[in-house]
Amino acid sequence: MKKGDQVSVTESSLTNGYASDQEVAKKHLQIGKPYTVESVTVKDFVNDVYLEEVPGVRFNSAVLTEI
Repeated sequence: MKKGDQVSVTESSLTNGYASDQEVAKKHLQIGKPYTVESVTVKDFVNDVYLEEVPGVRFNSAVLTEI
């Protein structure tokens, strides 16, 4: 996953990651809607993804699906 990639969230991907990651995704994202990756920060156990359409909110890459 890199800047400019299109991602979405699915019923299935919402079961990934930690409970807190799932809640953030449920609060800010619509299932099946495309979003554009603004930036990705790679860490040891998780990648933080920021989306152009939801500025300032961090998403766990595990709850996102590339489209």
